[in-house]
Amino acid sequence: KIYVIEGGMMIPTPFLNIANPSNAAPNNGPGPVVGVGTGYSEQGLLGLAFHPGYANPASPGYRKFYVNYVKLRDAGTDPAPPQVGDPATWVTVIDEFEVSATHPNIANPSSQRRVLAFTQPQTNHNGGQLEFGPDGMLYIGTGDGGGSNDNAAGHTGRETSTTACLGNAQDKTRFLGKILRINPVDPDAAGPLSYSIPVDNPFVGAGGGVKEEIFAYGLRNPWRFSFDQRPGGTNRLFCGDVGQG
Repeated sequence: KIYVIEGGMMIPTPFLNIANPSNAAPNNGPGPVVGVGTGYSEQGLLGLAFHPGYANPASPGYRKFYVNYVKLRDAGTDPAPPQVGDPATWVTVIDEFEVSATHPNIANPSSQRRVLAFTQPQTNHNGGQLEFGPDGMLYIGTGDGGGSNDNAAGHTGRETSTTACLGNAQDKTRFLGKILRINPVDPDAAGPLSYSIPVDNPFVGAGGGVKEEIFAYGLRNPWRFSFDQRPGGTNRLFCGDVGQG
């Protein structure tokens, strides 16, 4: 759930509630986010970013915001794992929503639009940060898929070696272990691509199945990052990547 705090007080009605109905009250809701459990988990609603043009009626991002969350995979609607036999229980989703046209503190749940989705082989290392950069593009931290040593089931090369596998973070044909950079606004509202890829991304035109959305790779769990946008700042991205030891 996302709440608005106004004048130092939390408004009781959530701005957006996409909690799973399987949760016990009052944590239940109508949404797809994976249900709350009693054990340790790094899943759930992990990121929120408002479009830079959120308050500008002339902007294509007017009233739009984006969330990053983990859900249980639906084989009928969600993507398959990159390789047959990989674990495919969970999916990371980037969704777009719009705020209500009549109420600034309540989102319109029917405006939900999927921007991007990919499977997660384990429950941890989901990254989760969403942030619009000074360039107006959306940056997405993904995590390497979980486990340890980047070599569990569903990690590139695991089927042949657990000591010399490439791993998801170094595999540029997978979204995992990366910071992605996209323009999330639907380019033509006609599909199939629900976002556009900036032409100056480092791997545009690389071919060979390389994901052109990649901005940085070789990361373990880029949980949070931000841009140096202070007065006189450099606009550089600073990322807190969670180390294993």
